[in-house]
Amino acid sequence: MRWLGIVCLALASAALVAACERADHDNVDRWLRTQKGHGKLLAALNDASLPADLRAHAAQNLIRLDDDAAVLAALEAAPAGERAPVLEALAGRLWEDARISGAMTKPTADQVGAKDALFALRPLAEGDIRARIDGYLIEWLTGGYYVGRARTGRVSGELIVHAIGPAATPGMLTATKREIDAPADDAGRRPQIELELLQSLAATGSPEAVAYLIALTDRAERDPALPERAIAALHSAFVDNGERFPLSAGAALVPHLAGLGALAGDAERPLRLRDQALAVMAAAPAPACVDALLPIVSDQAVADEVRLVAANAAVRCGRADALAPVAEALPTSGSYEARELRGVIWEPALALAEPARVAEEARALLASESWVARLVGVEILDHLALPESAAADARRLRALARDRTVLRGYWGAQENVPAQARKKPLRLGEHAKAVADALEGVSETGQET
Repeated sequence: MRWLGIVCLALASAALVAACERADHDNVDRWLRTQKGHGKLLAALNDASLPADLRAHAAQNLIRLDDDAAVLAALEAAPAGERAPVLEALAGRLWEDARISGAMTKPTADQVGAKDALFALRPLAEGDIRARIDGYLIEWLTGGYYVGRARTGRVSGELIVHAIGPAATPGMLTATKREIDAPADDAGRRPQIELELLQSLAATGSPEAVAYLIALTDRAERDPALPERAIAALHSAFVDNGERFPLSAGAALVPHLAGLGALAGDAERPLRLRDQALAVMAAAPAPACVDALLPIVSDQAVADEVRLVAANAAVRCGRADALAPVAEALPTSGSYEARELRGVIWEPALALAEPARVAEEARALLASESWVARLVGVEILDHLALPESAAADARRLRALARDRTVLRGYWGAQENVPAQARKKPLRLGEHAKAVADALEGVSETGQET
C-alpha cells in the first residue's frame, strides 16, 4: 500500500505543479512576482490559443516589468485579426493603470509608464481601437495641469497631441481655456501661460486651434507675453519646430489668413510677432497664401521691412507663379536696395530649381508698367544667365536701353559714404544694357563669364 501512497502523492504534486504552470488570471498576476515569471508571461502573450483578455493581462504585467519592447514585438508579429482583440483588451487595462485620480495629483511612475505604453501601442491599433487609445491619452494629458503632465515620460505631450491631430483639439482647447480663464489668487496673481501649452494646442493642426490662438493675440491684459507666445506657437506648428515632429498641414491656416494678415500689418504689434505671422501665412497652400500676402506688399503705409518680408513669404509659398504678382505689387513710390531685393526675390527665385519657368516670368516683367517689376525681370535674367536663351534675352534687355527711370535706393544709403566713393544714380536702361552685354558673353562662350 506504501507504493500507492507514493503514487498518490506524486500525482497530487504533479497536479499542483500543472495548476501553477497553467495560464489563468491568478497565475498571470503571481508570475509578476516570480523569478521565471517573465518568460511565462511572454509565453502567455504569444499563445494564440488563450483568450484575448488573458493575453492582454500578460502583456499588461510585462509592461509593469518595464518590458514594453517585448509586448510591442509580440503584437507586431501577430496577424492583424489576432492582434486587434488583444490590443483592445490591453488598451482598457493600461488605461486603468494610467488613470490619475485627481486633477492636481502628480502622476506616479507606474501611471506614466502605462501612458507611454498606450502611445507606443497606438501605431498598431486601427479604427475604433486607436480612437479609444487617443481618447485615453488626451484625457490623461488634459485632465489636470497640462504642462506638468506633458513633461513626464518618454514622449512629450506636444508630440502625442501632434500624432493624434485634430481629434485632440477639444481636449486641448479645454485645457488651454482652463489656464487662460483661471481666477486670480488672493494676491491678485494669475499663473503665467506657458509657451508649451500653446504649442501643444497648435500641434493639433486644426482650424479651431488656429482661430483660438489668433484670438489670444488680443488678450495681453491676461498676460503681456500672451500675444507673442500665441503666434510663436503657430510658428512652431506650421513653420519651424526644430524638427521635433513633422509640420502641420497648412490647409488649416486658410480660413484665418485675413486675421494673420491684420496682425502682420499692424504697426502697433512687435516686429517679431509680425514677422512670425507672415511666416505662418507663407505656410498656407498657394494661391491662398499669395492672395493674402499681396495686400501687405502693396500697402504703402506698411513699413518697408515688413513689406519685404511679406514679399519674400509670397515668393516662397507661391513659387514661380508668385513672381509677377509680387513684383507688380511692390509700390513704385518706394526705394529698393539691390542687396535687399536680392535676398527677398532674386535668390528665392533662383532657388526654385525651375529656371525655364522663372525665366519666362522674368521676361514678361520686362514689359511691365512698374519700374520695380521691370527691375526684378532684369535682375532675374542676369542671375539666371541661361546659355540656351542668353542671346535672345540680351536682345530683350537692349529694348530697355532708353529707359531713363532712376533706380531709387539701388546702391543703398549713400549719405555716410565719402563723396569720392559715392556711386552715381543708376538708370534702369543703362543697367539693362550692362546685363545684356554680360548675357552676350554667355551666349558666345556657352557659359557664364
